Amino acid sequence: MVTKIEVDGTKKIAIIIDSSKSVVAPKLNNSVKIINLDSERSLDISFDLIKNSELTLVIIHNLKDLDIIKQKVKITHIGGNSKSKVTVHSVLDNQSKLCFTGVIHNPKKIDNTVAELIHKTLLLSDEAEVESNPELLIDNDQVKCAHGSTISALDKKELFYLQSRGINKKEAEQILVNSFINQIWQQLV
Repeated sequence: MVTKIEVDGTKKIAIIIDSSKSVVAPKLNNSVKIINLDSERSLDISFDLIKNSELTLVIIHNLKDLDIIKQKVKITHIGGNSKSKVTVHSVLDNQSKLCFTGVIHNPKKIDNTVAELIHKTLLLSDEAEVESNPELLIDNDQVKCAHGSTISALDKKELFYLQSRGINKKEAEQILVNSFINQIWQQLV
C-alpha cells in the first residue's frame, strides 16, 4: 500500500499494525486519526508538510508468529516553519521480522523547520528480527532535526521486581509490553 498525504495545519495520526489485535487505543479527542492495519505487509507512506504546518505521527507495530512487515515513512518539509515528530514503537515476538525506514527530508530554501524521528524496538524472542533505518536528508542549515533508534529486550530487573510482588512471569512480561506501547499515546494528548 502506497499513500501520500499533504499536511496543512496541525495533524495527529496514529498507525497501528497489530496482527494479534491486542493493542487498544485510548479514548482520544476527535482531532486524532487512528488507522488500524492488520494485514498490510508492505506499507509506504509519505507526508508533505506545507508552510506553518505540524504533524505528530505515532506508529505501533505489534508483531507475532511469522509476521513480516516492510514499512517506509517519509516526511518532506515543503514549506518553512513546519514541525514534525514521528515516534515508532515496535514489539516483535516469535519469528516476526520488521524492516522500518523513516526519512525526514528538508529541501533547499525551506527554513526554520523542526523534525524528530525516533524508533524504539522491543524484541521478545531470540528469533525476532528488526532492521531500523532512520534517515535525515537535510539540504539546509536553518533547521533543527534529530533521529535515533534503539533495540532492546525486556529488562530482567523490572521482570524480577514485578515477580517479587507476586505477579507471574507471563503477566509481568505483558505489563512491561503494555507499558512500552502505552508510552507512545502521550504524544497525541
